[in-house]
Amino acid sequence: MSYRNDFLEAFLARKKYIPNATPEKYFSYKDLIFFNAKKDYRDAYRCYEIMEHVFLEYYIPLREKNGLPIAHACHVVAYDMLQWMIKNNYCDPRDLAYTVGDVFIGGKSPYDITEASLKETIRKGHDFENDVNVHAWLTFRTNYVLDPTILFSLTAWKFPNDLGIESHPIQFWNEDNETMRWILDYKPMLVDSEFYGRVDGDMNISRQS
Repeated sequence: MSYRNDFLEAFLARKKYIPNATPEKYFSYKDLIFFNAKKDYRDAYRCYEIMEHVFLEYYIPLREKNGLPIAHACHVVAYDMLQWMIKNNYCDPRDLAYTVGDVFIGGKSPYDITEASLKETIRKGHDFENDVNVHAWLTFRTNYVLDPTILFSLTAWKFPNDLGIESHPIQFWNEDNETMRWILDYKPMLVDSEFYGRVDGDMNISRQS
């Protein structure tokens, strides 16, 4: 199954994981199915460059100032990046989707997320004593992954990889690159722009100065 199909299924899975969820704020299923990967690469790459060269230059020092790392904070950082992109009019809000799921590095996952564990994470809600056992990233128009934390987390874990955090800290991924997919593979399970608020408190660091 393709990433795009997995992503569309993850969008429809909101009812399974969150039965009382309200509709997504910025886009519908109909919006998503009309996106075209062949036409969207240039726009996706433009978003990636803004995130890497503008967002991170502002955001990393801000988190460091508050004693907060990028590693192991994917659900927070992805949310902050999404809100920052929309607030500063760097993208159409329909273009970026907050995505939750699993990621595999060389076929192995550091998270081991299951449908049952994701349901339990949502059911428990705010849990400040334990890490949130999910991975979160942004998906551009159903096809492109923009992941601001995976390389930081792998470095912190000393997880073997050749992804090069020094040159490109934000991971820009698409399954059409077979070499990249062999190294890194994403499995979306849920599309939910309100996920951060379901599992964490109102600690959005981008609001602090």
